[in-house]
Amino acid sequence: KIWDVATGAEVKTLRGHSDSVESVCFTPDGKHVVSGSADWRVKIWDAGSDAGAMDPEVRTPAGHSGDVFCVCFSPDGTRV
Repeated sequence: KIWDVATGAEVKTLRGHSDSVESVCFTPDGKHVVSGSADWRVKIWDAGSDAGAMDPEVRTPAGHSGDVFCVCFSPDGTRV
């Protein structure tokens, strides 16, 4: 889930991981979100809507062989 810092209100729910989400990071421009999960997956999401569930996902890169504990975008937002 993603919450508004000022109000504490829930803003979005990330739907699509099959286990707990361990890390979430926004691109510098706020247009995309990357999430890492205990389901061994990294998902990249379109953060364009203001409320509700964040789907569809943009892509799910493959290749992890264990839990993903931390994710982050590069400063220019072009790499995870």
